[in-house]
Amino acid sequence: MRSDQGISFCSIRNLAAILLIQALLSLSTSATPAASHRARALGAWPPGSGVTYPYERSVLSPDRVARAVNWNLASCLEGASVPYASSRTNSTDAYWDAAQSDNLRYHFHPSAIAYPRDHAGVEEAVRCATRAGNTAVSARSGGHSFAGFGSGGQDGSLVIDLGAFDKVVYDAGKQTAQIGPGTRLGDVVKELWKQGKAGMPHGTCPPVGTGGHALCGGFGPTSRKWGMATDNILSAEVVLANGTSTHVSATSNPELWWGLRGAGSFFGIVTSFEFKTYNVDSPMVFLEYRWSPSIKSADDTVSLVEAVQAFSLDQRLPAELGFHLQFQRPNGGDPSGGTISIHMRGMFSGDLQTYKPHVERLFAELASHNAPRPDMSTEKQMDYLTIMEEWDDFGSPGDKLDTLAERLVHNSFIARTSLSMGQKGFTHQSLLPLMQLMWDDMKSRQDPARPFRNWGWNLYMEMFGGANARHRDADLIRDSSFPHRDGLWLMQSSIGTAGFGQFGDDARQMLDKLDDVAAESMRASGLDRRSYSCYVDPNLSEEQWRSLYYGDAIPRLEKLKSEVDPTNLFRNPQSLVRKVPNDPHNGQIKISHPLPRSS
Repeated sequence: MRSDQGISFCSIRNLAAILLIQALLSLSTSATPAASHRARALGAWPPGSGVTYPYERSVLSPDRVARAVNWNLASCLEGASVPYASSRTNSTDAYWDAAQSDNLRYHFHPSAIAYPRDHAGVEEAVRCATRAGNTAVSARSGGHSFAGFGSGGQDGSLVIDLGAFDKVVYDAGKQTAQIGPGTRLGDVVKELWKQGKAGMPHGTCPPVGTGGHALCGGFGPTSRKWGMATDNILSAEVVLANGTSTHVSATSNPELWWGLRGAGSFFGIVTSFEFKTYNVDSPMVFLEYRWSPSIKSADDTVSLVEAVQAFSLDQRLPAELGFHLQFQRPNGGDPSGGTISIHMRGMFSGDLQTYKPHVERLFAELASHNAPRPDMSTEKQMDYLTIMEEWDDFGSPGDKLDTLAERLVHNSFIARTSLSMGQKGFTHQSLLPLMQLMWDDMKSRQDPARPFRNWGWNLYMEMFGGANARHRDADLIRDSSFPHRDGLWLMQSSIGTAGFGQFGDDARQMLDKLDDVAAESMRASGLDRRSYSCYVDPNLSEEQWRSLYYGDAIPRLEKLKSEVDPTNLFRNPQSLVRKVPNDPHNGQIKISHPLPRSS
């Protein structure tokens, strides 16, 4: 998941939720009734505890409480000694925080949020969901689904929080690591570095949980060299819909292994991964280029993108180089005097001397396309850990990759994503309307008479493909259920505001324009459009998301689903099974609720 310094897509639960989880995980399994443990741990927060709420206290209405409670489920979880939170057992605030998605635009009312301590606890929770009328189950590794799918994506689900599964164990001899799904990416970086100067491919948002990230793809700046996170899943321990467990690898349950590597949330709950890792003990380069006052018109932005695109399609582009372009309003990191900010950030797996010929080719492409050179350039040789810290826009100076601190910040955003297929770029004329839209909006913001807007927009263009990208290789395509590998640009347009801020129709209209014009730019360039389920879009129709995310893999995925989860226990609004027979939750609410306010 991506971010900028103004709009964070790494929004996370607040302090009350963290304290709630800690309390639940510390519950004893002694003879004292589970309910009394919860009463002590999750009753009113004690005076002087420092726990505050960024919104007004409120009480769920009786109809909402009834709708959110599944009494059979609660009874089963208590009987199995699986700690949980619900609207019946906890205060409104504690329940709300336990249920909260990281993106505050999407909030749902689960029947319960379970906090299993171990693999057996996950099995018990899954069995309880089956016994309680086939209650929909969603696993939550870090809670960073763009649409709140980790909290069910709808009312009435059982959320199984995997925060206790947060261990990293590195095996230097095999160059592999056992990693729990609840381990945050920032902790993966720190632990692998500490245990053996090792790394693996993944995104750059430190608080994101490994489980959901790896099961849907897990693209990051080293993916062009090492593949995506999902491509490096060697094996996994999986709890199935019937409450039993299985070991999955290329030789043990290979069809399920294929399904997990790209579409894993449909089939079970992973409690442990074995990942392939890579030595990162050699020098690397952090690169960052910024354009702002040098951009004088929309044509300049088109020329810049064309130059970067030509650089990327050159067969000399090394797999060791990964980067993205970001378009946004100028901020404190930009030189003053500009209308728009264009930011190129990346990393090169090699030393600075080896990188220099490549950046010289980039600057040559800028000159040949009449695009300006950067206003600011940063090319620093550093170790892998320092690069990951440098990439962390959310941590405080001197306290980077602090995943506990960074997950205490909420944000609110909506995003749309497109993946341009084929190793072919946009034409000049097709790009111009998109760049003109952004330019005109930024110019209008400079008008002092224009009303203040508490929201902003972003456009990311990640270099997903280009020459020599590892994740485009035939073996990785064969072994993954995410088929859309031959893409060039992974584009994400978004609008956002501070966590508890609100944005209205003008923001949504701007997002629709950005997405529509980007899609038209693809069509005008003769590019096929696909998407990426890690950046899930709940506004897509069933036919749209099936095609955009999985394409020709859908029939094989549906067959696998029918074999391992015939009742569609693991489901959210984007489900491989269109309808569950005799499901008492078929009529459950699939829209998010507003934030709680006092009546």
